[in-house]
Amino acid sequence: MIPLNEKSKNRIQIIRAIAIISVLVIHTVGQSPYELYIRPLVNFGVGVFLFLSGFLTPRIEDVKVFYTKRILRVFIPYLVWSLLLCVVYGDYQDLAWNLLTFQESSIYYYIFVYLQITLLVPILWKLLDARYYWLGLAITPVAILVEVIWALTGHYLIYPRNINNCLVWISFVYLGMLFRRGIIRIHGRYQQWSIVMGLAMFLEVLEGKFWLSFGREDFATTQVKLSSMFVTGCVCVLVFFYITGLHKDEIYTEKGSKKEIFRRIVISIGDASFGIYLVHPLVIYFLRHNTGFLFPLNTILTLILTYLCVWIGQRICGKKLGRYLGFY
Repeated sequence: MIPLNEKSKNRIQIIRAIAIISVLVIHTVGQSPYELYIRPLVNFGVGVFLFLSGFLTPRIEDVKVFYTKRILRVFIPYLVWSLLLCVVYGDYQDLAWNLLTFQESSIYYYIFVYLQITLLVPILWKLLDARYYWLGLAITPVAILVEVIWALTGHYLIYPRNINNCLVWISFVYLGMLFRRGIIRIHGRYQQWSIVMGLAMFLEVLEGKFWLSFGREDFATTQVKLSSMFVTGCVCVLVFFYITGLHKDEIYTEKGSKKEIFRRIVISIGDASFGIYLVHPLVIYFLRHNTGFLFPLNTILTLILTYLCVWIGQRICGKKLGRYLGFY
């Protein structure tokens, strides 16, 4: 088990901040003519969150306690914010069904994926100790390949159905578990993997153009293309380098400096990332219906407003109530 010190924990929050900002970009870039070129830069967000989840998953002593803690931690805030969205939308038709199937807001598909994977974590733990442990890394590529074949045969994968299946994400959780326990080791240096990631992003643009040439906009920018997942895998490797200090860039160390202040702001965004995720569908809805702001201004405003909502919510509700709202 790789130990985590205070620096590592702060770096994890910085990565969370970057990941949540990438998610905001994904959900606000849709009207930009450059979406095809922007999405490869940010499609890693969800995969990185799941990688961190696996990286931080402790060995399970009591399955019942593990399930209760992890499921309630996300499901109660999901219900609260979904009900609030329902009131704002003014649409109460099929409310119970939409809540149970995570369809009140398609953006909340991540919670559905997270809960599916949570139920499978005990199985992943057993797989870690198996002779053919590497099979866990093959689940996501195989699942995406099936979706690609399905798309090439002319079938459409309607969002979020193409990404709310945990099989297209679970290998990132498993990769985090493997890295944390030192079961697999990374060859190469930080700089070399950065170059590989850049080339992979270029391939993702090419794959996007390929799908557009077939009139398949649904696959052109999606996070669940083969090239997108390869990019996310590279990003996860770089995240591992960064968290464990295997890179050489020791920045933002001088107390009181502008860099240190910026680092603290970024860490605070990482601390608030779950709350930002829960609040941002409501903020996006407000901005779309009350402003004419386009990307990237809409992304910046969404980040600022969602962070302020979480910050204010923390101070009004306190930790006990704030946990039920996803503010902590």
